Amino acid sequence: MNQFPDDTYAITEVSPTGQPLALEEALPKNKNVIGFCVRDFLDITIKNWSSVSNNHKIKIWDKIKTRFQFPRNVREDLVKAYTMK
Repeated sequence: MNQFPDDTYAITEVSPTGQPLALEEALPKNKNVIGFCVRDFLDITIKNWSSVSNNHKIKIWDKIKTRFQFPRNVREDLVKAYTMK
């Protein structure tokens, strides 16, 4: 089962579409954190991401950001849009 990590991981690069690219250790953690946050914040019966409220999506994104550092020259909205689709 996925757990929320104690460590913070560096995303060293982001693609032009907003996809996080990083060292091998950070990418699996990124997927684990997303899965953990979705299960932590949402009801298991939700079947469609588009039915999730923006408020919940913001909370999930804020939690994800606590464990990942993104390059300074990257637009956060681009990464958020890719991650939260």
